[in-house]
Amino acid sequence: MQLNAFLPAAATVVLLGGLALQKSTYPKQGDADEYHKVVKSAVESIPYEFEGWVGTDDNVPRTAIALLRPNVILSRKYVNERTQQQVSFLIVQCRDARDMIGHYPPVCYPANGWTERHANNIELELGDVRLDGTSYEFYKAYPTLSKTMYVANVIFLPDGNMPRDMNAVRSLAADYRKHFFGAAQVQMTFGGRMSSDQRHKILKTFLGTNVDVFQKIRSGVQL
Repeated sequence: MQLNAFLPAAATVVLLGGLALQKSTYPKQGDADEYHKVVKSAVESIPYEFEGWVGTDDNVPRTAIALLRPNVILSRKYVNERTQQQVSFLIVQCRDARDMIGHYPPVCYPANGWTERHANNIELELGDVRLDGTSYEFYKAYPTLSKTMYVANVIFLPDGNMPRDMNAVRSLAADYRKHFFGAAQVQMTFGGRMSSDQRHKILKTFLGTNVDVFQKIRSGVQL
């Protein structure tokens, strides 16, 4: 009788010990520090000039920095010296995936008065690397005119995934073993007068030039 009474308590101790041992093998927040240093250095190495494009830094609003708490953020306007085409280029990488959830074109642009009209998948073949994203068309109506803007968006997760929406980011953010490896996004903004072919060519130039940066974000972390 005494032995039978002891068995449940002993089983509980063994179970708790097994759980503690399992948790000790999970990644810890400090395990991501070196990864974040590598990503920050890579993003900061993105050139100001390449293939006829010349970039100047944009100011990042303090409110955006407060919300995103980025490990690194880069916002630039680029002008093509030959064609005079202009684009905006933004890349942000957060140390915690939970901070990325609200940073998403279907959320950010409508919040600033833009209406989403279309969304199309993007597939880019850059040598032996394929990048997947989404192209959004937004418009804003004024009393006498309307404006159109296109936003190309690519989400990069540290396990190599490139989801087209926030569902995978939310899953990562909800996982206490993984959320501190963060998440990243690239957004390129184009004026409404550019054709689809022009936008695709420019996007391919920018992402192709910096593909090594995105590969660093996507790799090196086993989740």
